[in-house]
Amino acid sequence: MPQQQGIGMSAESQLELDVRDHAWLENPKDTIRAVLESAPGSVSIAAEEAKAPSAHDAQLLLALRRHVESQGGTFTVSDPSPAFCEGLSLLGLHDPILGTEVVQQ
Repeated sequence: MPQQQGIGMSAESQLELDVRDHAWLENPKDTIRAVLESAPGSVSIAAEEAKAPSAHDAQLLLALRRHVESQGGTFTVSDPSPAFCEGLSLLGLHDPILGTEVVQQ
């Protein structure tokens, strides 16, 4: 798959997404398809200096985490900004997305 803005893959089966770049959210089907087709061993979300996520963005992140972990992979959010954490808390999704609780499959 060609590298798209906001999506980067390496030979180690890792998918990197940057929540500050909303290009990957413009068409959620493409983002989900990229994860399904590449079957990454890990997905890393860059959230440094990110704004509070919308409910849509948070639901997409939760779906990605559930899928990756159900396939035995790892899902991480690196350096989430205070605004990002607070936004997730307001949506009731802080722990499920940031990984401080087990996500129900």
